[in-house]
Amino acid sequence: MGVRKRERRKLATCKACGAGLPPGPAACPLCGTEIAAATDAAPEPEDYQETIRHLRDELRRLREDGAA
Repeated sequence: MGVRKRERRKLATCKACGAGLPPGPAACPLCGTEIAAATDAAPEPEDYQETIRHLRDELRRLREDGAA
């Protein structure tokens, strides 16, 4: 029986060869490329809110330009 979809999504992939990586390897088991520690930290709330404000302003401007 194969890996469940939910579990399959959790696997990281090697950026060099695309192989699925089990949690915590130091190198890709297929090609040997060194795997850097994951740095996909959640954005800071202030940065996130600033991005949202910027996107809303841009959307408002685009809507106004389209109505003219």
